[in-house]
Amino acid sequence: MVKELQNLEKAFQEAFKGKRMQPSAGLLRRLRFRLWVSDFFSLQPRKLNIFYTVFLTGGIASGILLTTNTKNKAEDLKEEITISEKTDEKGAISEGNIPSINNNTEKEAAPIPEARFNVTVREGCVPFQVNFENTSKNIERSHWEFGNGDFSAEPNPSYTFNTSGIFNVVLNVEGKNNASDSYSQIIKVREKPKAKISINIEESEIGKRNIVFINRSEGSEKFLWEFGDSQVSNRKNPVHHYDDFGIYNVILIAESGYGCTDTAKFTNKFIAANYELSFPLNFHPNEFGRNNNGFYEQAGSETSVFYPVNEGVIDYKLSIYASNGIEVFSTKNIKQGWNGYINARIAPAGIYSYKASGVYPNNKNFDIEGFFKVIRDTNYPEY
Repeated sequence: MVKELQNLEKAFQEAFKGKRMQPSAGLLRRLRFRLWVSDFFSLQPRKLNIFYTVFLTGGIASGILLTTNTKNKAEDLKEEITISEKTDEKGAISEGNIPSINNNTEKEAAPIPEARFNVTVREGCVPFQVNFENTSKNIERSHWEFGNGDFSAEPNPSYTFNTSGIFNVVLNVEGKNNASDSYSQIIKVREKPKAKISINIEESEIGKRNIVFINRSEGSEKFLWEFGDSQVSNRKNPVHHYDDFGIYNVILIAESGYGCTDTAKFTNKFIAANYELSFPLNFHPNEFGRNNNGFYEQAGSETSVFYPVNEGVIDYKLSIYASNGIEVFSTKNIKQGWNGYINARIAPAGIYSYKASGVYPNNKNFDIEGFFKVIRDTNYPEY
């Protein structure tokens, strides 16, 4: 049977050899569609079929969903960062607090602050005023520390140092986002000298108008004297001659090695027209005062001795009288006063009188008298 079919197939091939048959266009489209459908559902790995189509479609759909979800999350995060709402107790948005949207999702980096300041002079004398110029950049706040416990929040302060020393002045600044910086400079404040004047009474020749000045200044190296008569000197302890009697205002300017200065003024009464003697109104003897016999070195240095504050005399006599008129003390030495003793015992308390006479350096005579009170402690024995 098989052999007969093979012979029949061979007979047909021989009969139609060299002949061709062309199907119609419609039949060809239907055949091609049926072949595509057959291949699509055949699940053959080397052909595009339903398996690959489903796989690709699922992948594309998953990618679209993932992209959309990521975008939505980014938008939500953006709104959380850039939208700020304030609500009242009922949950409504308060007036004046409508949320605003900032399109910049990334915060810009704030500029770094830089602390700097200038001073015109870094060294001076007490009191030393310093003007600080703040030249800092990118700052919002300033805090100054002057090295002595004082501080200031002013941008450009002016500060006076009233004590000497070396001070480390620090400027602390703050910028945005709490960024900070600091800068410092050393300020040196020098101590002022102390100018002091006195007159050497013993060596001065008052009658000849020659005055010996004593410089008692401290912390000074250079000096300038102005004697009140248009004459000057830079000697430390000058001797000055005045052409005429009168009242002269003497000025001494003392300068330290750092250029700091101090000024002392002195009214030269030693060559005035009237050299008044000034006696105290009361007197308190000391139980040990009899040891010195009333002698004193400098006016104002001995409080337990009755004596005048004088501006210079040539001839001098002082007498002390009790209330009954009896003379209890007498001297011709301007450097000796009454120590309050009578016959080696403290005088009784009460009112006493004095008389002083002599000649001033300008050759004018004086004759002065007055009263004073003797004050005693209760434990002193009565005279």
